[in-house]
Amino acid sequence: MWRQSTRWRGSAYAAKETSNDTSIPFLWVNCALSLVSYALLLSDELRTGLGTRDLVYRRVAPNYYVYFGPFNYSVVHVAHNDSASTKPVWSYKFDSTSIGLRAFAKYMQVSVWPRCVFYDFECSVSTLGFPLIFAMLDQLIDTFASQSSSSAMQSRVPFISSMVLRTKNRWIERSHQLLLVPFFSLPVSRSNQMLHYPSAILDDASFQICRVRPALFRGLMTTFTVELRHWDGNIQTTDLISIVESNEDRSNGGVSFRGRGPFDVTTIMRVQECYRYGGSTNRSLPCTTLLLDEYRYEGTLATSDVVDWCLIVTILRGSAQLYVWLRIAMLALGCYAASSSLELVQTRVWRTFVTMFKVPGQTIVYGSIFPIAVYAVAHYIDSAMTYEITAQKFATPLGVFDLDKADFLRNWSLQMRNVWLLALVLHVLAFNTTQVVRWTIHSIVGVPEFAIAFGRFRAITVSVVPRLASRQYRQNPYLSTRADTEETTRQAC
Repeated sequence: MWRQSTRWRGSAYAAKETSNDTSIPFLWVNCALSLVSYALLLSDELRTGLGTRDLVYRRVAPNYYVYFGPFNYSVVHVAHNDSASTKPVWSYKFDSTSIGLRAFAKYMQVSVWPRCVFYDFECSVSTLGFPLIFAMLDQLIDTFASQSSSSAMQSRVPFISSMVLRTKNRWIERSHQLLLVPFFSLPVSRSNQMLHYPSAILDDASFQICRVRPALFRGLMTTFTVELRHWDGNIQTTDLISIVESNEDRSNGGVSFRGRGPFDVTTIMRVQECYRYGGSTNRSLPCTTLLLDEYRYEGTLATSDVVDWCLIVTILRGSAQLYVWLRIAMLALGCYAASSSLELVQTRVWRTFVTMFKVPGQTIVYGSIFPIAVYAVAHYIDSAMTYEITAQKFATPLGVFDLDKADFLRNWSLQMRNVWLLALVLHVLAFNTTQVVRWTIHSIVGVPEFAIAFGRFRAITVSVVPRLASRQYRQNPYLSTRADTEETTRQAC
């Protein structure tokens, strides 16, 4: 904000200057900047749309959408004698679906897991050999199963072991999160549950009637079109399944966006060779693990009623856009009418052009409070969902960043809407200063030329450019891990 003096050096001199066309110089630089400002203003809603009539995401219930994914993929299928293959460390250290898996390995102190995947230090290698992965998963299941109460084994009643952990970790994958960790990399809280289904429970008749399912299996997207049958050969048994499910705490939203909740499920199927005596498996003797298969699912559910606000937002933005069209049209017609009617048409058009662009562009774009207030209200209503959609475009599934130019330019245009909030704040400050504080009659309060345009560009740069992600930035170290409930065993019915 600045004060501009309006004291005249003499009425005669002022009259002479105002009547002289050269009193206000015509600058091509100002003309170019004003042209860009007018072009952006006139095409604002043409580039970004009036409102959100429909979301591109799959709807699973009223106002519930699959915001990310769902994705399902095999991580590793490894036999006990497979020693030639490797897997990137990424899957067990940086991937978001590894947060729950690592939490249980760390909490139960599974010794075979490398300490570097817990961010105790940097990993010296970028891959893990299949023998190590085989030992990591096999020992994780053994350690978890061994923590089941001994009474469950003595009673010979099938039980499902379960444990719930609450974790808090820091999520970093973008440049601004890496550079300004305390401000942008806020802790992420998760609830993690591990369930272990031993082979005995799959044969139990009660399990077919009353099944204990993971919490996510009762979600909105769950379908049970495929059922996994337990297979038990002469000497092989399927130790199905160790399931690790992880739910990130639901985030808070705004007017049109109520929040989102990422989730992931990791299933580990283990095939073992066990000794049989008299037709039954003797579990007192050790079994040999032959095969391990790890499969993961991930996705995010979001809640939003931005579509319900579409009509209101469309009316607001449409009225503001129509107003600015009329405002600039009236400016052009006024400049044309002010020119001499005795001149040639070409000369008159040129004088209209020159006069029009002698008027400071920011006074036309930001001079009226009506479109600014209307644009700001519309932006306040749907900005939360707009920012979520923008953030989703910058997501990096499996650490791969893929954003085409069209999406980048559209996101850039959407971020331009922030300027209406800035302009509204400046209007309020100017009104408060001139009407409440009341400067002397020889001064007025204004904003330096192109200051708002500079603020717009800076806001876009700060909002879009730092969102660029890199695989090298990804980190999600634990800040805390605690058992939410004691380790329990639950009977199938």
